[in-house]
Amino acid sequence: MTATHGIRSASKAATGRPLDVPSIFTAAAEGDAAAQAVLDGVARQLARAVATLGAVIAPETVIPGGSIGARPEIITTTTAELSRCFPFPIRVAPSLPGDHAALSGAVAIGLTDLLFIGHTDVVHPRDWSEHWAGQAQQDPFGAAVVKDELWGRGAVDLKAGICTALAALDMVKGGNVAGIVETRPMSLAAPWLQLVPALCLVSRTRLSSSPPRCR
Repeated sequence: MTATHGIRSASKAATGRPLDVPSIFTAAAEGDAAAQAVLDGVARQLARAVATLGAVIAPETVIPGGSIGARPEIITTTTAELSRCFPFPIRVAPSLPGDHAALSGAVAIGLTDLLFIGHTDVVHPRDWSEHWAGQAQQDPFGAAVVKDELWGRGAVDLKAGICTALAALDMVKGGNVAGIVETRPMSLAAPWLQLVPALCLVSRTRLSSSPPRCR
């Protein structure tokens, strides 16, 4: 309910119109009762989540992430709702990075740890040859080049991703970065990944305390 998909779904259910989140906020600011009701629902859900945290770990401050959590109207309404469902004060504050919170966190982690992950299996090529019969890309594993585009089952998912990861890893190894590079089967990478096909590979590098130079 508090993320983009939930807000858009609630808005469409209430109005029948497929609005994006910024449009919902704009409509509420212009006095649209349905849009305001949706945002009030978001605030109630956030307040309940904060109250649950309060009952378990008693935080002094809770900072909702992302661009939605940084909206002042969400912060204000959530604070008001929280006072109705939790007996002790908890400050709800906007995130300073706003909608860049996830990116900022990823960059911070990436300065010391990088994880390249990819798989070599592909989706079944059923119906591919029939669909492209008589055309250059008829063979699902022929790697035909059509208008400067490489065609083939798995060319994007995930051979292109693997090539990108290898190129990035090569840049790390070729720069002035001291590190240890490991490549291991997916089943050894992490317990929660063991359900993924075993043909997957994980490459992990731990960088030195000095971040790599951008060139």
